[in-house]
Amino acid sequence: MFTILFVCTGNTCRSSMARAIAKGIIKEKDAEKRVKVVSAGTSVIPDSKAPECAVNVMEERGLDLKKHTAKQLTPELIEEADLVLTMTRNHKQHVLTMVPKAQEKVFTLKEYVRNLDSQEEVEEQLIDLAGRLEDKEVEFYKENKNEIDSLKKQQKQLKEQLLNVEKKIQDWHIRFHASTKREREDLKRLEEQMLDIDVYDPIGQPIQVYEECADELEENLRIIFGQVINSLNK
Repeated sequence: MFTILFVCTGNTCRSSMARAIAKGIIKEKDAEKRVKVVSAGTSVIPDSKAPECAVNVMEERGLDLKKHTAKQLTPELIEEADLVLTMTRNHKQHVLTMVPKAQEKVFTLKEYVRNLDSQEEVEEQLIDLAGRLEDKEVEFYKENKNEIDSLKKQQKQLKEQLLNVEKKIQDWHIRFHASTKREREDLKRLEEQMLDIDVYDPIGQPIQVYEECADELEENLRIIFGQVINSLNK
């Protein structure tokens, strides 16, 4: 049986909801005899239960969290799992610190969905874009060096024209930023894609935050279990 382990901090919100949603998807796909899901936390308070908001959000989806009891993450759980999906990069690092040899089967949940190849592609684009932006900046100032230097010299020599000269220098900066607006927007977008591989912890937040967390978990888990179950059918 293929075993998937979900990991968060307290095993009361994210990983417990992920397990409940995953069990629902497995049942939908009639794969209960082929796929097993478990969950655990890196820092569990013994006998902790799922918070009321998490229970209610799962109940709205026809899923039961009332009987859930938090479980502490152990090396044995990691070793027994075929795939370990953590909620954040910190959880991933915690798992790998406990069992370094598990590296090939440990991912953040969203990282696994995105696929490592696509992450590498985004990273390559990010590096390339940052390099091109830097080259363009150097080229821009090189092409206009004489005039910029002349303006700076006037600034020193003509105190009475200080405000006017400073305005002209500022204009050069504005022109540069205007000419690189698209590159800077693309750079920001790619950086956000690289960073966005954690699942936000809803603990202590309003029920709407739990609902958003559950939606995000379900969206990603449906992709994951589509892949996992299809591979088991081959």
